[in-house]
Amino acid sequence: MAGDVASIDIGITKAITAPFKILSFLVIGFFVILVGRMAIDMWILADGSQDVLEPPTADIARELERASAAPAFMGSTHDRAIAWANFITEWFYRKPGLLKNAGPDAAPTEQAVRRGVRAVDFAIGRALTGSQVISIRAAVVVAYLPWIGFLYLLAILDGVVERARRKYGGGRESSTIYHRAKYFQVNIFTVSGAAFLWWPSDLDSSNIIMLTTFGCAFLARLQAKYYKKYV
Repeated sequence: MAGDVASIDIGITKAITAPFKILSFLVIGFFVILVGRMAIDMWILADGSQDVLEPPTADIARELERASAAPAFMGSTHDRAIAWANFITEWFYRKPGLLKNAGPDAAPTEQAVRRGVRAVDFAIGRALTGSQVISIRAAVVVAYLPWIGFLYLLAILDGVVERARRKYGGGRESSTIYHRAKYFQVNIFTVSGAAFLWWPSDLDSSNIIMLTTFGCAFLARLQAKYYKKYV
């Protein structure tokens, strides 16, 4: 009886803390992606390869054009991309003071500090552009969520049918394939997602999302197919 009560308490605790854990994971992941893109742009600048990077206006215009071509989901993808880019600019650059210049009436000390900041204005501008590109590409990913969910649902249903055939037809058990499909699915999603958001040059959003979704859906089908026959 005591063991049952303890199990119930643990289950309730996990149910209460699960949303906070998911939110914490998403927030940490967002900051890792943002800092990673900044580090990539800074690394390119430190290597003396400024000419490799597109002008910020051309870079943002190209990404917004791809956002306009993306399907609309929960509103216009183009408007969502602009709103997210403005949010990043406001809370990560303008409010901390990175985009604020001292006026002629500022104190001499502040003017000196601002002169030092202006020496790295180009690097800050590139980091700002990279952050805005991340927000625009993330808005494009949201636009493809119904298509991604449909493929995943289709793959899982097909895998469940294959599992039923394997269960009643005496097919072999393979926990190795199940676990490998699960691990590779997470790895492909993580690596392709980071590469998609971090890539500093032109990238076709639809092709990357399509290839990643097909690969992960195929692994999800294997995961459902080779799930243990008896639960």
